[in-house]
Amino acid sequence: MIRLFFYKDPRLLAREQKKDIRQKFTESVLRHQLGLSPEALLRVARHDRGKPYLPDYPSFHFNQSDSGEWMVIGTSETEIGIDLEKIK
Repeated sequence: MIRLFFYKDPRLLAREQKKDIRQKFTESVLRHQLGLSPEALLRVARHDRGKPYLPDYPSFHFNQSDSGEWMVIGTSETEIGIDLEKIK
């Protein structure tokens, strides 16, 4: 099953805040989906091409994308790719 989690925040438009907001939202969604407490260690690594994965949870897959003030995270039991694009 694929699950999508959307987040809208005008602060995502500010480059200096984007990385921190993206990291916090991603960690929050992943912890919720995995049933982890906020204090539990969550290691995120990247494949050679930059795709994120969780080395401690090899059967759990996720991907993330953002555009403008929107962000989306998709989770699945199989490989997943996601791309969010603002229509201009």
